[in-house]
Amino acid sequence: HTDIGYTKPQTEILMEHLRYIDYAIEYCELTENYPDDSKFRWCCEASWAVNEYLKNRPQEKIDKLRKYIANGQIETTAMFFNMAEVVDENSFKTFLKPLALYKENQIPVHTAMQNDVNGIAWCLADYLPDLGVKYVWMGEHGHRALIPFAVPTVFKWESPSGRQVLAYRADHYMIGNRWGVEKQDFDALQSKIFSYLANLESKEYPYDAVGVQYSGYSTDNSPPSIGSSKNIEAWNKKYAYPKLRASLPHEFMDY
Repeated sequence: HTDIGYTKPQTEILMEHLRYIDYAIEYCELTENYPDDSKFRWCCEASWAVNEYLKNRPQEKIDKLRKYIANGQIETTAMFFNMAEVVDENSFKTFLKPLALYKENQIPVHTAMQNDVNGIAWCLADYLPDLGVKYVWMGEHGHRALIPFAVPTVFKWESPSGRQVLAYRADHYMIGNRWGVEKQDFDALQSKIFSYLANLESKEYPYDAVGVQYSGYSTDNSPPSIGSSKNIEAWNKKYAYPKLRASLPHEFMDY
């Protein structure tokens, strides 16, 4: 989860997020022989770090990033940061400029993510479809704001002009860390997942799959880890159903 200025100043956070992409590529390599469901996958939640990565890392590193994007293990997204609605439309347009650099590097962008900020500027429903962005994924922040739905919700978000994108209002952006998906405590993980699913069922959640976000560790601006891949592999060896899958956001939205 990218949260500039919350845990450290922006200048320090940027260097860390560039390093996290290096780590993510390494973990993709380390799990290449894992079962497909448990291969390490990483979503670059904001385009800020990826934009700088493409400008400053050597070509060898950029080629590896492109390889694992094409391989379905890394996803880059459209929003420069997780942004409040206080900025104007021209600022939002500027924030989408890194997508031009993505295009130069043959990097596809399917999804815009807005985590830890409840709500998103309406102008983006007009901007995103023209840029080839099909989906908006929003991870809630319920500590100081009301949660508008009882369960994760899929809906078509339509602008006044009639433009549409498919939106997913997910649970908290680190709900998987509340389960301990990244930790080596499989018994606790089992209990919390089954409790979560039972709660969804009791509230009549209508779908047969749910997208759950998590970071490498239980903190904002967290580096990646492969603990979740090990837990997912162990889970799927034990249970025929429900299956767990390390997934990219657009893969879940496609489903």
